[in-house]
Amino acid sequence: MKDSIHNQPEAKSIDSSNLANKEVKEKFRKLLADFKSLPDSTNYVPPEVPGTVELPSEVYKISSLDQLVEEVEKLKAENKKLRQLLWQEHPCEGKYGDDGELQCNSYTCVIDFKRNSVKTLEDSLFKRSLIKYKEYTDANTN
Repeated sequence: MKDSIHNQPEAKSIDSSNLANKEVKEKFRKLLADFKSLPDSTNYVPPEVPGTVELPSEVYKISSLDQLVEEVEKLKAENKKLRQLLWQEHPCEGKYGDDGELQCNSYTCVIDFKRNSVKTLEDSLFKRSLIKYKEYTDANTN
């Protein structure tokens, strides 16, 4: 069953403990040097590519590994807060939020707001909207 929350891929995140690795630090330093050698790298604006998420401009002003870790932690905290707000405002009655979980187990959803990718959340909410619209139209056309 493809729509089961147990079969959905978990949202990927950067583990900041891996950033302490010496090899990772060296790769970052090289990438940073390469980036800074680009013309106007301080005013870099990412190209608009359909289906991508634009990063805050602060990300492109990072000049040290500590700043990178700090920015990643800020983005993770914002992501968590936005997921909590989305779950909180979700209209279903099947919401489960004990123990830090953010799930909806309604027959129209089966969404894990904490673990599902943004694309999966978008698809699930759209599917729920279609189901609710069909229920509404069926109830009001007879």
